Amino acid sequence: MRDWADAIGVPHGVVTTLAIALVAMIAGTIIRLATISPDSAQGRSRLGSLATWWTLLIAFGGALLLGRAATALFFALAAFLGIREFLALTFETRRDRVGDFLASVAVPVQFLLAAHDAAWSALFLPVAFFLALPVRMMLTGSTTGYIHDAGSVFWGVMLLGFALSHVVLFAAAPEALIDGSWCGLILYLVLLTETNDIAQALWGRRIGRHKVTPTISPNKTWEGLVFGMATTVAAGVGLSRLLTPLEPLAAAGGSLVIAAGGFLGDINMSAVKRDIGVKDSSALLPGQGGALDRIDSLCFSAPLFYYYYGFIHATAGG
Repeated sequence: MRDWADAIGVPHGVVTTLAIALVAMIAGTIIRLATISPDSAQGRSRLGSLATWWTLLIAFGGALLLGRAATALFFALAAFLGIREFLALTFETRRDRVGDFLASVAVPVQFLLAAHDAAWSALFLPVAFFLALPVRMMLTGSTTGYIHDAGSVFWGVMLLGFALSHVVLFAAAPEALIDGSWCGLILYLVLLTETNDIAQALWGRRIGRHKVTPTISPNKTWEGLVFGMATTVAAGVGLSRLLTPLEPLAAAGGSLVIAAGGFLGDINMSAVKRDIGVKDSSALLPGQGGALDRIDSLCFSAPLFYYYYGFIHATAGG
């Protein structure tokens, strides 16, 4: 496997981790197919969720193996679908449709910039789009809903464009910062974010008693949060040697940052959907809702881990 990894120019740890994920998916698929009834609504939903996980694993893993451009395109597509869902959810309360179009174009462009030039990506949405959006609205001559329209669109763009694009900023960072392991760090971030989501849900169902945010996400419990974060930290320390240059203590801290960020990102989008009055952002992903439901946690965990990693590297004197 090491020779094959060297041949395609991908770190051995990334190939090994993807192989482990593939084996785990095969085992999970066998167990799920043997224990669910496809005739029930719940069974069909679980089969749909299983198919979605396979699609995401193949697409994400393939993008990493193909390189930086493919990885940026993968996340640009995810963010584009996410901003379209966000704009659709808030469609009835806004009047400026041109602003929606600008947002839909700006978000994927942000990811292409982030993969190649961190400096320009730091200016594009927070400065250029921030100024262009209200100028476009001012030219219409209408002030009805001005603050609401500009605020909701810009907030969605910053969340799904600027914050989420920190995933691919690892691909644009100097080699001294990432020690030649950009794809390992991205895989580490995504795997731990998803592990945290799943672990918190499973622990919450099994031992959860005390709700964290009963009015926003009633299924979130303190027990699920604590044990889910502990599971994520354990997984993060174990995976760090394969995917990152982090020492065990730094890996534990990074895993904790990812777990906390993932929880906050999930709660944040739950609050948005609760405000609008929907359960899922769309039915795009069978058994899992929409693109927003899959990337909401990353919107917080990505920037937090990116700056944590930069801080660790700086304090280590790298």
